[in-house]
Amino acid sequence: MFEILYRIIDDINDIKNMKADEFDRNDIDGFFQLRFNDSSYGQYNDITPVDENGYSFEYITKWFENIINAALLLDKNEYVAINDTESFNTWIEIKKVKNDIIVGIIQAEKDGEKQIRTIPFENVKYSEWKEECINLDKFRNEVISKLLMYIDELIRINSNLINSKRLNKLKNNVNIIKESLRN
Repeated sequence: MFEILYRIIDDINDIKNMKADEFDRNDIDGFFQLRFNDSSYGQYNDITPVDENGYSFEYITKWFENIINAALLLDKNEYVAINDTESFNTWIEIKKVKNDIIVGIIQAEKDGEKQIRTIPFENVKYSEWKEECINLDKFRNEVISKLLMYIDELIRINSNLINSKRLNKLKNNVNIIKESLRN
């Protein structure tokens, strides 16, 4: 099982008043968690009102950009690592094996400003968990589903965001993955 959980915690009025180009330069704060079977990475809280004690917030759009780019790269690569930009040296490692992916959390040296890497690290240390097996198509379908839900939610809050270059690029990437799933 693979699941993406997110929750926007930014002030909705700030999002309502945001121009598309302003959105393209910034991000939306919130909770973002990836669940791979019984293992998870990130934080999610559905308590209302938000209890901010002990939680760090993520840039939701950046996470969706990284996860959909990883899904795209898995068409032509057997290995993808997603950088957790908020951490010192943490990456989500994804290895494609036939129609599945094997996922783990690794500690490895940062690769400059790169968000995604397709060349395996030479020296890694597995940290929280490893070897979670997920069906590749289920992974892609969940990425598509939750990303479209996120985009729709943002556009419902602020219809001007339909002109956002970032959101349009994300929608384009969704269409590329949908096309590859059909073939």
